[in-house]
Amino acid sequence: MHDGEQQRSLLPGFREELHWNREDGAWRIGDPVLGRELRFVGREAELLDLLGAGPAASAARATPRAGGGQPATIAPDELTGFLTALQRLHLLLPDATRLPQVQAMRRLLVAPLPARQTSSQPLSAAQARAVRLLFHPEVRYRCAGCGVCCRSFLLGPLRPADTARLAELRWPPGVRLPVGEQALHYLEDEGEPVPFLRTFKGQCVYLDAHGLCQVHAQAGEPEKPLVCRLFPFTFVRLGPPGSAPVAVSIQFESRALWDGHATSPPIQAQEPYLRDLLQELAVVTTLPERVQLAPRRTLPLRQALALDAAALRLLEQCPAATPPAELARRVLAPWLEALGPVGKGGRGAPGPAPALPPLQRWLDLLLAWQQEIETGLVQLLPATLAAHRELLGALERRGRGEPPGPLASPEIAGFCRSWLRAALHGRDAYRTDELTGGLLAILLRFAVTALLAGPAAGEPVATAATADPPPGAAAPGPPGMPWILAAIRASKLFQLGHSPERAARWLLADLPPHQQLFTVIGWLAELEQEGRTPHPPTGDRPG
Repeated sequence: MHDGEQQRSLLPGFREELHWNREDGAWRIGDPVLGRELRFVGREAELLDLLGAGPAASAARATPRAGGGQPATIAPDELTGFLTALQRLHLLLPDATRLPQVQAMRRLLVAPLPARQTSSQPLSAAQARAVRLLFHPEVRYRCAGCGVCCRSFLLGPLRPADTARLAELRWPPGVRLPVGEQALHYLEDEGEPVPFLRTFKGQCVYLDAHGLCQVHAQAGEPEKPLVCRLFPFTFVRLGPPGSAPVAVSIQFESRALWDGHATSPPIQAQEPYLRDLLQELAVVTTLPERVQLAPRRTLPLRQALALDAAALRLLEQCPAATPPAELARRVLAPWLEALGPVGKGGRGAPGPAPALPPLQRWLDLLLAWQQEIETGLVQLLPATLAAHRELLGALERRGRGEPPGPLASPEIAGFCRSWLRAALHGRDAYRTDELTGGLLAILLRFAVTALLAGPAAGEPVATAATADPPPGAAAPGPPGMPWILAAIRASKLFQLGHSPERAARWLLADLPPHQQLFTVIGWLAELEQEGRTPHPPTGDRPG
């Protein structure tokens, strides 16, 4: 058997239902199961010929190359890479076991997004000055000027006042920066163009080589768009208009929050500035009078806020280095008790405990979905696609036995504690259709961050948007900085309609709500254990 025959014998069979057409030097492969057509040209078409792909390729197997001689062979590295690509495209028979997962994920991709429980209501200047602001004394923040919030995320939408200020900017002599429309690009929302700050190479056009905003430096902080000045603060009114206070918190999507989560001043120190922002914002997110806890389960807002307060008290009572899974189990105890032993339809006898889906099933499903996104079945912004590719790579690394990030280390446990505190105080969980789903999303972000951060605790996450900071920006501080960079990328993924949360929600849909939370806490505990182990056994993992 010559080399070409040996290589062809290594190739797994193709799925039988594929339709093959050879035309103009290219292969067109129709896939009736996934509803797509793939086209292979150039070297890729030649590789399919050499490997004997398709029913009409038998003649190509023995056809000498131009100049005579035996059929060409394929270098081992090229063969390995090509087989990996074919597997990711779900063309080979061994991958057919994942087809039901892929079909499930395709259904999820076109499913409606969860409705938001929260809504925005107008806020007058007088109300913004008079409303009571609630701060948690341990929610802290100081901008580090790192510029990460000016990269990768959509920078907008901009308000008319923002675009008017940009149009009126006048730069000092010798400074060449965009003005007005030069700095804008538009995205459609229900057919209407909405302005955003333009980006170049993944970052705002006003971000300089040192990671600093040139509008701020040249014209002053008040000239920046409101969306830039608002980050990372959140405002949520805890009840209907009137006497209900506004809880002020932060989003954990900034490098500054790694070093500052325990040492920066409390955000309450910025109350006058925050009131000015709230007055300019002129709207505030408002919680409903009844909170959707789970399907067909609502609570009066007063009762839900009491459970929030109990959870925050429990968080402060936990030892400082409590790992995330144990921290979540203790802090969410009031909510787990409120969810009760209940079925999907309401209260009642719990019956036999259902089998909880293992971590591996979620990761298998997530891997299949990420592979679908990688093949181009979902059209995404380049920065978004980069984040999905990172998660795909992280899942494949785990399949090779490389551990996730160190969730249980004291530094990262402390960061998770601060993240959970800010999320509970800012009522992040209320921003989805059900409060249980919002709590799940918070815990799943920890899990996805650990996947993106591992295995090398001392190396930054390798992306254009989270590269080493330029001169003048905050320097990475081991061992936690790679983890916070991964947390930023996880935040990007969870802002999208194709969030990793969807795979988990589909997998957990038939479980009672309290069992859903128990399941994800168990996944976190398993990832913590893997992060403690230098070389865990690969077991039956994807890859």
